[in-house]
Amino acid sequence: MFQIRKLLILTTLLLASSSAHAGLMIEPYLGYESSTQTAPAMNTLGDNSGQITGVEYGGRLGYSFPMMLWVALDGTLSSTKFKAANTGTNINFASNMDADLSRSTAGITVGVNLPILLRVWAGYNLVDNFTTKNSANSNKDKYEGTSMKAGIGFKLIPMLSLNVEAIQRKYTKASGDSYPSGTNFGSTTRFSKLEQSSVVISVSVPLNL
Repeated sequence: MFQIRKLLILTTLLLASSSAHAGLMIEPYLGYESSTQTAPAMNTLGDNSGQITGVEYGGRLGYSFPMMLWVALDGTLSSTKFKAANTGTNINFASNMDADLSRSTAGITVGVNLPILLRVWAGYNLVDNFTTKNSANSNKDKYEGTSMKAGIGFKLIPMLSLNVEAIQRKYTKASGDSYPSGTNFGSTTRFSKLEQSSVVISVSVPLNL
């Protein structure tokens, strides 16, 4: 009888603790992005591969469930620089492709808060778009795609988390000065595909209200 009573008390305490952590979740974050772009050429102009670096900021708004699970809408904005790799059949063309790059993303992220001060999550961005302004000719172009990501966070203190994310981005459409009629990659454009692999290191403030 005594053991049953202890078990009931422990269960009540665990449920109360879980319920206390359920509710609205808000998490602003600030980070640094480093990406590698792959854009193989379909003609003699050369490819558009290179490196992207710069600042990213964003936030999550969602719900934190009992048993450590959380689900959130996730959005980011970033201001970065693209540096062409100077590879392909025409190096001069590649060197003229350096550009200012602005990115916006929106998607859904699902994560788990582990009891050892670790957090893990995975997400899918239904929108992952970026615009470029070419440093040589001031052409402005827009690229549209989607992305998937996975991340891990380390809680330095209860209100501050150090995070690392790996993101795979794939772009399917382009429009703008370089693509007057719009285009789909792999068809009429000069690049067979346009993909980016990103690593983002950030700090965030996860709040459970």
